[in-house]
Amino acid sequence: HAVRGRFAAAVRGTLPTEQAAMLPALVLGDTSAVTVETDRDFRAAGMTHLMAVSGANVTIVCAAVLFSARWIGPRAAAALAGLTLGAFVVVVQPTASVLRAAVMGAIGLAGMLSSRRRQAIPALCATVLVLLAVAPQLAVDVGFALSAVATAALVLIAPAWSRRLVRRGWPKPLADALAIATAAHAVTAPLVAGISGRVSLVAVAANLAAAPVIAPITVLGSAAAVSSLAWPAGSQLLIRFTGPELWWVLRVARWSARVPAATVPVPSGAPGVLLVAGLTALIVVVAAHLRRRRRLGAAAGLGLLTAVLCALAWGLSTLLDPAAA
Repeated sequence: HAVRGRFAAAVRGTLPTEQAAMLPALVLGDTSAVTVETDRDFRAAGMTHLMAVSGANVTIVCAAVLFSARWIGPRAAAALAGLTLGAFVVVVQPTASVLRAAVMGAIGLAGMLSSRRRQAIPALCATVLVLLAVAPQLAVDVGFALSAVATAALVLIAPAWSRRLVRRGWPKPLADALAIATAAHAVTAPLVAGISGRVSLVAVAANLAAAPVIAPITVLGSAAAVSSLAWPAGSQLLIRFTGPELWWVLRVARWSARVPAATVPVPSGAPGVLLVAGLTALIVVVAAHLRRRRRLGAAAGLGLLTAVLCALAWGLSTLLDPAAA
């Protein structure tokens, strides 16, 4: 609590109000100061997951430690990353959701670093079972389900899609970013649709636009939080460097939320899950198997199909819940 309080005070004294509310949300999952309008923008843009402590936060922090400490040897660097992970959990507070994020992030990091990604799924399944045994309340935790499927996509789907893009001439950093954003959205969109009755059409583009600044915000913000107790001046300096990145994240969310039809209604529950999952699978299969010269026509066809299905989904949602529609 002392670290969170000192960090929040340092942020409020350093950044403008909107950015000061966003930094604790992105780093520590503290959304108490986030306005209703900002929260609405992030939901419409499909970026709400950024304001929760997730496996991505853990992966970024541990990866930064591993990269910085690579000169001391792989085992020592891994041990240092483990200590950092423990400190991160303590600073953020070891609630069930934070423990979930720590474990999922560690598995995701191990899966990305290891050439034997097939072992990541058994590890993920075992971890899910252990976490459910230790904290049964996670069985009805939406974040737990989203985190599990997103981690699976990170270690199984994203690398394959990235390699495919690289073979077609994409720069590897851009291929990795696009593959991660697309894979995560592909597996989480059906669940989000079933839960909320809406699906974001701008989520991939919005998350891809915000992705380059998330790692600097997480690393600088985490370092600022840790140093806020012992070195307040250094903490404020680190916080100041997050200003431009926070401005960009807020603008991306706002611009994306203002796009016409940024989100579309779908039936909630199983019908919405099946509709979005089926459309996603169809897009993936068609994109994977069509030759390059046919893709323009396929894109137009898929756009038309998406419009038809969205209209159908809206009609079904109106019939199922006229008041909500």
